[in-house]
Amino acid sequence: MSPMNRAMMMGMMGQGMDRGAPFDSAAFMGDLNGFNTDAISDFSDIIDDIKDKKVVYVGEQHDDYGHHRVQLEVIRSLYDRGVKISVGMEMFQRPFQPVIDSYMKGEISEREFLKDSEYFDRWSYNYGFYRPIIQFCKENFIPLVALNMKKEISRKVAKVGIDGLSPEEKELLPDEIDRSNSIYEARLNEIYAMHARGAVDGFNNFFSSQLIWDETMSETAYKFLKDNPERHMVVLAGVGHIMYGDGIPDRVARRGGWDQSLIINAGSIDISDNDIGDYILFPEK
Repeated sequence: MSPMNRAMMMGMMGQGMDRGAPFDSAAFMGDLNGFNTDAISDFSDIIDDIKDKKVVYVGEQHDDYGHHRVQLEVIRSLYDRGVKISVGMEMFQRPFQPVIDSYMKGEISEREFLKDSEYFDRWSYNYGFYRPIIQFCKENFIPLVALNMKKEISRKVAKVGIDGLSPEEKELLPDEIDRSNSIYEARLNEIYAMHARGAVDGFNNFFSSQLIWDETMSETAYKFLKDNPERHMVVLAGVGHIMYGDGIPDRVARRGGWDQSLIINAGSIDISDNDIGDYILFPEK
């Protein structure tokens, strides 16, 4: 992983949205400047650094509005530089890709899109955080990719383990599940210990569930990029799936071997470790 760059994002004043008008991302974001550890620089310099990367990850705290504004600006800036991007989203599950495609083509309404993708049952975080991103992609014909595993599978694995799945359910699992990252396992064990009390099997099942989550998103991103070699991808996911590269990024790299960049939005996590990401952004609230 390349040395971390810290970037302060300033002047991000949220604007009201007219749902009946085309989405104006520039008005939504406001002015944007930044600096890194070496010298003051424009945010555009950071985008220039990452524009040739095959995959760019932008981590989020799901309920932090500023993080989603940063995600949109990264997408918009890469698009404005002529990068043929796609956007992969943790927030949507793979079986609902046809629904996403229908909405992006204008074949169904936004209401139908939310209903048929079961967004509020399967993700439930404020859709207003993600709507500007989805609208920008829709208006600019940027492919939107549902990365995630069907939640019934990951939840069942967390309860009974992979061996407890039916043969039909096992068919839905990613082709590869790599358990070899002991540092990632230890970090997840710390998280598990803070929120649960139980036997070792409880953590083993939890760890398996997390790996299935990570491997599914990685596999989906890889397959899309393999099938669409002209495309790059911006992956939007929770910071825990991105930081240090342990969750999604290293698993995409294992499959594709592509150059990648990790962007971490500061929030509730400790960002003092230089290895946490390639860029650390500090969006205003």
